[in-house]
Amino acid sequence: DKADSASIKFTVPEPMIAVSNGTLEQVVDLGTTRRFEWMERHPIAIYLISIAAHDYVEQSRVVATNAGPLPLVNWSYASDVGAALANLDLTEQMMLDFEQMFGPYPFMDEKYGQAQFNWGGGMEHQPATSICCWGIEFLIAHELGHQWFGDQVTCDSFTEIWVNEGFATYSEALWQEASNGAEAYRNEMRAARYFGPGTIRVPESDLGNTSRIFNSGLSYNKASWVVHMLRWVLGDTDFFEFLKAYLNDPALTYGTARTEDVQRVAEQVSGKDLQAFFDQWIDTEYYPTYSLLWGKSAQPGGWDLSVELLQLQSHHVYSMPVPVRVTTSNGTVDFVIDSNEPVEQVVFQLAEEPIAVQLDPDDWILHAEEAAIAAPTFDRGILLVNGVDIDVYGSEIRNVLSDSICTCL
Repeated sequence: DKADSASIKFTVPEPMIAVSNGTLEQVVDLGTTRRFEWMERHPIAIYLISIAAHDYVEQSRVVATNAGPLPLVNWSYASDVGAALANLDLTEQMMLDFEQMFGPYPFMDEKYGQAQFNWGGGMEHQPATSICCWGIEFLIAHELGHQWFGDQVTCDSFTEIWVNEGFATYSEALWQEASNGAEAYRNEMRAARYFGPGTIRVPESDLGNTSRIFNSGLSYNKASWVVHMLRWVLGDTDFFEFLKAYLNDPALTYGTARTEDVQRVAEQVSGKDLQAFFDQWIDTEYYPTYSLLWGKSAQPGGWDLSVELLQLQSHHVYSMPVPVRVTTSNGTVDFVIDSNEPVEQVVFQLAEEPIAVQLDPDDWILHAEEAAIAAPTFDRGILLVNGVDIDVYGSEIRNVLSDSICTCL
């Protein structure tokens, strides 16, 4: 449940400044102390209510957003005034970029504030982020992204924490794309790859374990890859329309959401059935392991490219559009293989001779790749074992190997 509003009043010794949610209604002079009275009039998750008090230096400006003027305020330690001032420039540009991607900042009638505190990170207190330090771009982008994803729309329980942290982590990559281009975006996502165990949705049995809820690999990094892959599946036009539709959905805005709500809005915008996508990435562990074989044959007026795409993992067969880039004698050509079986065989027609074939060249899918063993000579006995638990089937495999020159399992 969210509170529909919050009144926060607290008294501090002069000259301390007390920062909290919403707008500052008044400061009451009590002689040697002052009472700061803040009022949050938007619905707010209880864990986002915050108080921060210090001998702050306050620096502010008004940002001219498309939705109107927005106060942007930093409260910093006196020793960090210069860095905090530079942070205002950075935050202003992020605010304008995120407004284009997500829609209007959700607390336009209040502020966006950042209050320095003694902790190694940040916390997205609405709308006054607590932040450890200035100038760390990914941290600023993450906490600002949370104002939309986590504050405007909040996970309805901590089993669904990914709808907060996955989108906020993905905001870091979107900022890199806006400020430094597509390759910086891809590098940010590459750095966030997670190949470990566990489901993104937190099991009810783990809700007493804070480390599991806020697992960096699952709730943050892999969850950001879900958003990244959803962009690939939807395409840019539908994806950015989806972001705005999700945040402004009447059932969700300034309220709470579950995985099923993310899926519902994405399906409404795109017209696609995304059940398999969310089942395999939210509630299934691990990732696909692909292997790609290809061959070519000259044809009248061009070339046939035969591609065989294999999924080698044993735990689940993934349903994904898999991008393939073909290098020809005249440049590159991109194709997509709709992969939902362990083996997919496709023939593409090309005008020029194919020279090389690359799987997922822009890293749209969280996956591993194994090089195919092409045309073995069988001069020596070999054993190919794909997706088999050696601890379970080890004796059978060894017996087969001793009885056969080559066995493929």
